[in-house]
Amino acid sequence: MDSKPFNELAASLAAPAPGQAYALVDGALCTDLRLRAPLGVDVARLPVPGIGDEASMAALPMLMAWPDDAGLRDWLLQRTMLWAEERHAATWLRSSAGLQALAHRLGLGIAALLDDGTEVLLRVADARVLPAMHDALEPAQRAGLFGGIQGWWYLDRAETMQSLPLDAAPAASAAPAASFPLTLTHAQLDRLLQAAEADFVMQVLRDSYPGTLDRLPRAQRHAFVRRQIDTAQSWGLERVNDLASFCVVVLQHGEDFSDRLAWQGLRERVRLGRMSWLEALAQGERT
Repeated sequence: MDSKPFNELAASLAAPAPGQAYALVDGALCTDLRLRAPLGVDVARLPVPGIGDEASMAALPMLMAWPDDAGLRDWLLQRTMLWAEERHAATWLRSSAGLQALAHRLGLGIAALLDDGTEVLLRVADARVLPAMHDALEPAQRAGLFGGIQGWWYLDRAETMQSLPLDAAPAASAAPAASFPLTLTHAQLDRLLQAAEADFVMQVLRDSYPGTLDRLPRAQRHAFVRRQIDTAQSWGLERVNDLASFCVVVLQHGEDFSDRLAWQGLRERVRLGRMSWLEALAQGERT
């Protein structure tokens, strides 16, 4: 465990400030919490409207009040940091609201609608989604979801401690806070999907090319995949499976492989639709 983000978080949570500190853990990503909540920690599952069956409720986020006991605080800090590093499953926040009130408010915020009436769930407890969702929301929507929260910390893809710019979404905005359920436009949904594109590619790499990403330090993997997606645009590649295999080729041949003479002609033919990526790949490997 990297000591720098650990110490930064410990300092943020221990700093004199109004409100109660909490950890928010994604039950869908942290399956060991489905069986038993941490002993001695006050917890509340986020009550999400429309979700009532036991199996679905077990996968909902769990809000944990930061303990008063010093030993239990240290244990929970280490455990949630591990969940954050390995699974993106934990974030930390401070709010003036009590445990049940905050859980209720966040639960209302999870159940959202698209502007055509389609029901969606916002992954507020997933550290990969949280900053992109914050940026995609309109000011009134941010005020509705993040109102009463003084600080929200998360580990970014490079495992650096970050905090949401909640001051940039002032509760005292002239626009009133949006009511629940939040209604998102398809343009906002597209922003969230675009932000998650590298995650889709990384999942294909884990499923179809096991061990491939292990060649890179964990904190560098997302940035690597994001760079290759951008580079693959010069080939005209868009399918997730093609982007994943492109990443594999880069790891085998280096990030400058498509600038080499043997690949330049193939790249142009793929870009113009005269050859598929798989055909170019087979020919390039023979060359």
